[in-house]
Amino acid sequence: MPREITVPEAKPAFEWILGRAVQKVSPKRRHSLLQLEIGRRLYDWANGRGEVGSEWRFRLEPPGEDIRPLVPDVAYVSYEREGMRSDEELEAPLLAPDIAFEIRSPKDRQERIDHKIGVYLACGTHVVIVVDPYVRRIDAYDASGTTSFTGNDRFEHPAMPGLTFTLDELFAILERPRKPAPLSSRAEVRVQRTEVEGPPPVSGLWPPPVSGVRLSLDFARDDRGSREQCVQAGFVDDDDA
Repeated sequence: MPREITVPEAKPAFEWILGRAVQKVSPKRRHSLLQLEIGRRLYDWANGRGEVGSEWRFRLEPPGEDIRPLVPDVAYVSYEREGMRSDEELEAPLLAPDIAFEIRSPKDRQERIDHKIGVYLACGTHVVIVVDPYVRRIDAYDASGTTSFTGNDRFEHPAMPGLTFTLDELFAILERPRKPAPLSSRAEVRVQRTEVEGPPPVSGLWPPPVSGVRLSLDFARDDRGSREQCVQAGFVDDDDA
């Protein structure tokens, strides 16, 4: 009967790697953006095929070894693999994901990454995909070996038929616009303050009567959407909008 290794409950999560509990690195900007983008693409592809999750804990049992937890950055599990397991059993399932994505952080040790890849594949994961946002590279590990994607290569893998994208398309999520959005896409609001007399505020009314100050909102002509939102919220009259 295999022994199950337990690790502390914490955020970021702990994993069991190379015989010890290792806490995942708290994600920073590049990691977070790529995790969302990969999850979005995988979710769109997996529609009707299975489930996609981020930071989903799996309890893995390599042949002849103890059960231990690993937490991929993004994972896909097919409905076929989930089988008849209950929702409760799938919270931290005793199975390997079909597909596991790991996003490298600057402090990741290669030996730990290699160990996790070996555990996933030994437990039945079809492909482990390691994404490096710092050199903009993807490595796909499966039972046949490793396939690397660099430059503007087009990523694809037999375990994900129909899911394909260039590396430029994936890493575009990391690019920030260098110029502010044009005026036509931003709300321009000018506020004028005018002293007026009014009744004292009454508790429970919203918006409350204003005593002493009247706010006049003047919108850019091409920002009709923002004017309509303010009308609906009761901040301005329809005639003023």
